[in-house]
Amino acid sequence: MNNIFIILVALFHFATHYATAQKVKNENGVKVVENGKEGLWGKNPKLKIDFIGTIGNPESNDKNLIFNSPNDLAFDKEGNIYLLDAGNSRIQKFSINNKYITTIGRKGRGPSEFLNPNSISIDNKDNIYVYDCLQNCIKVMDSKGKQFKMIKTVGSYSQIYLLDNGNILAKKYESSNIILLDASGKVIDKKANCVDLADKGTPDGRGGNAFYYSFTLDENNNIYTAYEHQNRIDKFSFENKNLLNISRDVHYSLKRKGNLYFRLSRSIGIDGKGRIWTLTAKRMPKRDELVFHSSASEGNISTHRLVDYVVEKGDLYELELYDAEGKLLYKFPLDRYYSNMKIKGDKIYLIDKDFTSCVYVYEIKEL
Repeated sequence: MNNIFIILVALFHFATHYATAQKVKNENGVKVVENGKEGLWGKNPKLKIDFIGTIGNPESNDKNLIFNSPNDLAFDKEGNIYLLDAGNSRIQKFSINNKYITTIGRKGRGPSEFLNPNSISIDNKDNIYVYDCLQNCIKVMDSKGKQFKMIKTVGSYSQIYLLDNGNILAKKYESSNIILLDASGKVIDKKANCVDLADKGTPDGRGGNAFYYSFTLDENNNIYTAYEHQNRIDKFSFENKNLLNISRDVHYSLKRKGNLYFRLSRSIGIDGKGRIWTLTAKRMPKRDELVFHSSASEGNISTHRLVDYVVEKGDLYELELYDAEGKLLYKFPLDRYYSNMKIKGDKIYLIDKDFTSCVYVYEIKEL
């Protein structure tokens, strides 16, 4: 009898833990998943991430391996890596095994030249698209780096993504819209083919915070967004239907303290099995871990102040892993600062733009 009682108590605690870990409901046709503090895997993850090396080396004598504020990367059909070395106004191409291949571009205003390149994407023909916010254009080059097209843009963008049909998804600068451009840069049907990220504000009533987010796509062209100042991950269909809303217990208040403009989720990616990963802060930073900085302004690019993590190594960030349905599975601790993340298949590429200016490569391994 005592044994039966003990088993029932254990089952009750087990059921209670997982019932409170995730709450799933439907709000106006949108699946809403409210995750608790712990993931479904508890302390026994079903996969691991192994560090397999870096792209770049600040101590190297090879100038091809020394980067200055790398801020984005993309992949061709063979898995080669194109790193946007923004501070050096160039693209560094590496093999799937992280070996240097060639350099594309240089500083300037001419063909295959950049002033402030801030996003890169590659189409299904391995043509390279680079958005340069100071030149207000997308420069299109073949796989060898020869420019054959320039797309003038109206307004400014902070992220572009090439679709298989040649159209371009573009995240508007300081806007809550992802818009669809045709191959000439013209906006296609604003109402039917853009994602409008309704600004839900923050706990202290600030608006405008749907401006700061990253986005990615899965193999079915569903769009996923993660936000810097909101406890929110969204999934949209390509036709702008909100399919999924994810939140989690972040352990601390999101209310602003003084002039602290803190970033929660810096990046989002989808792995080869359709799982959702975010590069997210695990705690509120300390004052001595932060630095205020302003972005340069030229033309119609406005200057704004942000707060970044100023300590190169520490426990501020972690990788959150969710299943395709939005349920939190596990949190992988990180021991250093990263500014961006890209995922290709079973590889995670974490970019340190500000300290080492390197890319740290991890491999996802199922257990």
